[in-house]
Amino acid sequence: MNDSISCPHCSSNLYIKHGHYKNNQRYKCRSCLKTYTSGTNSIWSKSKKSHILWLEYFKLMSSGLSIRECASKLNICIDTSFRWRHKILNKAEIQNSPYNLHGRVLIKHTYFKENFKGQKTPPVLKNLNKRDKIYVLLAIN
Repeated sequence: MNDSISCPHCSSNLYIKHGHYKNNQRYKCRSCLKTYTSGTNSIWSKSKKSHILWLEYFKLMSSGLSIRECASKLNICIDTSFRWRHKILNKAEIQNSPYNLHGRVLIKHTYFKENFKGQKTPPVLKNLNKRDKIYVLLAIN
């Protein structure tokens, strides 16, 4: 059995193959008896849009485009673009401690302007162009 496919519900490595769903192999956990696929609990699980569109959005977002620009290029709603960006940023693992990467490493950096949307009392900025830039570094091993 492949140890990389563990149950997302109970983290057990005991499973059996349980058919296919939309050309994806399904598995059934022998411990908790729940079914899952390799995409369960991923960022795009339970989304009606394809994972290819999600990957295109991720590329556009990491290139520094705004929410509106990403939405217009992919022909999706601005609200969807906003929710996707926050799903991706919340799912991204933030580590303050050093992490050793080895082999082929892809590094990409981008920045976002500081956003105060949703705050009841945002700070008063006389010039909106003077918002702080928040730098994000992405590294894939």
